[in-house]
Amino acid sequence: MHFFGNENPKQLPVPPLAFDHASTLTNPQSLWLIRFPKLKSLELSHSQILNLEFEYGSACIPQLKKVVLRGTNLQGVLGLPSSLSILSIRACLSLKRLPTIQNLINLLELELLNLPVEESKGLGEIKRLEILVVSDCKIVLLNGLSKLRSLQRLSLKNCNSLNKLPNVSDLTMLKVLEIHVARGSVTSKASTN
Repeated sequence: MHFFGNENPKQLPVPPLAFDHASTLTNPQSLWLIRFPKLKSLELSHSQILNLEFEYGSACIPQLKKVVLRGTNLQGVLGLPSSLSILSIRACLSLKRLPTIQNLINLLELELLNLPVEESKGLGEIKRLEILVVSDCKIVLLNGLSKLRSLQRLSLKNCNSLNKLPNVSDLTMLKVLEIHVARGSVTSKASTN
């Protein structure tokens, strides 16, 4: 499989570049350790790749802290490693569903910009999340938002499908709250206890 040159891959398994069934079955972690032992940041921009798979997760890429997906034709992202602290997904117009995020226990910053995604499954499980930016998305509900006790910045911009903002009164660490609505309305339920 070629990743550089004139070829335009439709799937990007991360790794293997070379695949040996015997060694994979006995030591699947060796693929990442041999290929990218110090990879800390992965940015994928304007590609034709349809599916991105991190085959063996954090055990094989322990250094990976940041993933930025920008303007790609991605339809699916699988197996994001729990070592991530920053995940940014921007203008991936074919992505109908967010990658599984509840296992990202070290995630500090999540940025979702210009996406057709309507759901945010697993958001409440990211207990260490400090920054959440959602802009120009078709998200209807932000389930689990009220559980993000470490959240310091919440920015919601032009999410016109967002019908209701969950109770944010328990987010005592919140320092910055930005809500911009281009049209329609967003209602917030807050208690004064």
